[in-house]
Amino acid sequence: MSSKTVPEALTAPRRLRTMRTMAQTDDITRRLGQRIRRARLAREMSLAEVAALTGRNATHLWKIEQGMIPNLPVPTLRLLAKALRVTPGRLLNDRTA
Repeated sequence: MSSKTVPEALTAPRRLRTMRTMAQTDDITRRLGQRIRRARLAREMSLAEVAALTGRNATHLWKIEQGMIPNLPVPTLRLLAKALRVTPGRLLNDRTA
């Protein structure tokens, strides 16, 4: 057994867990973006209108809706919820969106 094989064998399960965690995070981020988009469309608002209300760039908001922005900061989530006239919990919870 070479010294290179042992660390590889020990780190493979850790990498698998990390990849699984990243995939779960990506799924959560994607679903959050979908709920934000649905809330925006339910209010018949454009990205530009939400951008004006939140002080964020429309391109950045589009990336959030597409699930491209992981770890959305809480202040941004609150701004979006206020602009969309929903609670932050509604955006976070799958069952209520």
